Amino acid sequence: MTPRVLVVEPDSTLRESVCLHLSIEGFRCDPYPGLDTVSPRAADAGFVLAVMNLKATHAGSPKPASDVVGRDVPKLVMAGPGRYEEALSALEHWADDYVTWPFEMRELIARACALIRRKRMLDQNVTGTGEMSGIVHDGFRLDPSRRRVEVDGRALTLTANEFRLLQTIAKRPGIVFPRNALLAMFGTESRSGVRKVDALVMGVRRQLKAAPSRWQINTVRGIGYQFRSMSQ
Repeated sequence: MTPRVLVVEPDSTLRESVCLHLSIEGFRCDPYPGLDTVSPRAADAGFVLAVMNLKATHAGSPKPASDVVGRDVPKLVMAGPGRYEEALSALEHWADDYVTWPFEMRELIARACALIRRKRMLDQNVTGTGEMSGIVHDGFRLDPSRRRVEVDGRALTLTANEFRLLQTIAKRPGIVFPRNALLAMFGTESRSGVRKVDALVMGVRRQLKAAPSRWQINTVRGIGYQFRSMSQ
């Protein structure tokens, strides 16, 4: 079955261009001019990626992009000139990556394909026995096969990248993960990459705090992050 990509872009020329280049990479595109026009069944359509103009996610739709598309679907945002802060805010709250004008179509497609690869790697993270490698600590359970995290029986709501980051550091509680190592997970060492890791940590922290959970992510100044229990 040909993998499907949701494309939300008001400009018909750009929308067609994005769909054309993605089709060359072997994807089938479902194009829409705005988030409010997306099919109500989109969250169940099995999209491997959503490419959305930032402007199109604000106007006309009363629902957040994650509610329309589904939280598990990686989301790549296209932002116009002067909308860097808005794009960064989207990255902190629901998006998985972004590009800002001016950008080359080659960069957009490369980022799109990278997000899809990372999601597939996460979904296919199997052990030598062919079973998904789960993580269980005191009151904490992470199940990669269902992409589910529970603390004291309460499920957390995480984006694909938040889940990936938490899965990485939760494997070894108490160990400090250098920021550069976490950056490498996302294939970038840029300034935006640093902000991305920080934003993901903030997102996971919010979920742990809301649970509430005895588990937390500590900042080790000048080095990186550490997953540990408050009782330790």
